[in-house]
Amino acid sequence: MATIINNPGTTESSDNGSVGLVVGLLVVVLIVIALFYFGGGYFRGSKSTGTPTTIENNVQAPQPAQGDSQGSAPQINVPDKIDVNVQGK
Repeated sequence: MATIINNPGTTESSDNGSVGLVVGLLVVVLIVIALFYFGGGYFRGSKSTGTPTTIENNVQAPQPAQGDSQGSAPQINVPDKIDVNVQGK
C-alpha cells in the first residue's frame, strides 16, 4: 500500500483581494454618481440662469381688533356640563 501526499498548490490571495477591492470601489463610485445624477435635486436648483426670480407675496397680516392692542383671540365656548349619552335614552 502506498502513502499519497496531496499538497495543494499555493495561491496568492493578494492578487484576488486587490481585484475585488478595485471592483468594489468602482461599484461604490458608480452608485454615488448615479445617486447624484438621478436624485440630485439639491444640486439641480443651484444652476443660475442669469436672471434672478423674485416671488411677491401679497398676504395681508391680521390686524388687531379696535381697543385690543395684542390682537383678538378666538372665542371658544366650553359648556359647563357635557351629556355623554351613548344609549340614546
